[in-house]
Amino acid sequence: MDIFKELENMAINAAQEAQHDWEEPSAETIKRWQELFPYSHAEASELIRRHRTDLGRKQVSDAHWAIVRGQMESQGYDREAYEHKLESGTRMPKKHTSSSDISPLQARAIYLLKLEGALDTSKKVQEAGNLIRLPETLQGTGEDGDATFCQVDGCTKLEIDDWVSRQDLKFQPVFIRIKMAYKELSNESIYPTLGQNSTLPQYRPQEAHLQTDTRSFIPSQSQYPVWYFFYGTLTSVSKLTSVLSLNDGSTPILHPASIAGGKLQTWGMVKYNALVDGPESSSVHGSAYQVLTREHEEFLRLFETDMYEVVRCTISTDFGNLQGCTFRFIGETD
Repeated sequence: MDIFKELENMAINAAQEAQHDWEEPSAETIKRWQELFPYSHAEASELIRRHRTDLGRKQVSDAHWAIVRGQMESQGYDREAYEHKLESGTRMPKKHTSSSDISPLQARAIYLLKLEGALDTSKKVQEAGNLIRLPETLQGTGEDGDATFCQVDGCTKLEIDDWVSRQDLKFQPVFIRIKMAYKELSNESIYPTLGQNSTLPQYRPQEAHLQTDTRSFIPSQSQYPVWYFFYGTLTSVSKLTSVLSLNDGSTPILHPASIAGGKLQTWGMVKYNALVDGPESSSVHGSAYQVLTREHEEFLRLFETDMYEVVRCTISTDFGNLQGCTFRFIGETD
């Protein structure tokens, strides 16, 4: 035990208690605890008082709360209730939700899961999330030092949450949502491709070699450089330079281009243009740009946010047709 750390926590808790010692738990706070935990009105009221007067309780740091705040508040927690949840290991009974019950936007959401506790290795995450392959791991540094994370999507998060609830563990996985365009290009089919449903017979690989040769489906998931088709904001050289964080003097080269199988519709109060699937006869005009590195692609995916996904497309230019990618909108259009 770090005695100085404990004394610091007690001092912080004492300062917070000074703010609460003149007031009873509000009706709103008691109701929140009743909804989150299996407590009666009297039990919730008493436990809130105990929590506030326990100078030795563990505090959630500002950095920790900043990471989980959005996720916790969406479930009804404030910081005080979240601290009690971690301290007691109490969780609400959860109804199992299948991946078919969530929207495409939720399913394609990207999360970083901190490797710790019952899920301290990518292998354990693979088993808990029912994944076919090991999830990608990333290194990070925070207030508590270096940490390792796994990247998972919304469906996997759902599986992991369900697995944790069935283990009866005093463990709460930390998920950090990254609002980045989803990218999962199949190496066994054309999926996903703008304007083409890969489940239809005419789009399925018919020849045996196409079913085994992953080079037949391009671009591949990790192929760089890769051509992208842009429309709207990203056709501006100055905007693209800013998004890619290019050095002074580095100017991105954009080529006039068009794609078929897509159309533009609007969404949101501002009426943004959004690319969606269209008939084969439809076309959209814009620009082609060769993305050189994965880092640059991730900058673009972060700019587009999780309202979009990366899909394959054929890009028509003055120097021929290119097999590349673009960003397809996955939300509700007007």
